[in-house]
Amino acid sequence: MGTVEGPLFLFAQLPDLPMNATETFPVVDPREAARVLGVTPRTVRRRCKNGDLEAQKVGDTWAIPREEIENETPRRQVAAA
Repeated sequence: MGTVEGPLFLFAQLPDLPMNATETFPVVDPREAARVLGVTPRTVRRRCKNGDLEAQKVGDTWAIPREEIENETPRRQVAAA
């Protein structure tokens, strides 16, 4: 098995979770936060490091509460995928 990236890294040790668990899990990674906010992942990581976003460093990435992202105003409209 390869390495697990993004929010799924938190589920690597929890095999009974449903496949759509990331939709209800209370944290997101910088990539998902950037998509929602309309900024780059680098901007999200910088804001986490500066304390502008409430987040916790987990390994080499950030775990950002979904609630924190939902309270932010997107910078630009993001096209639906």
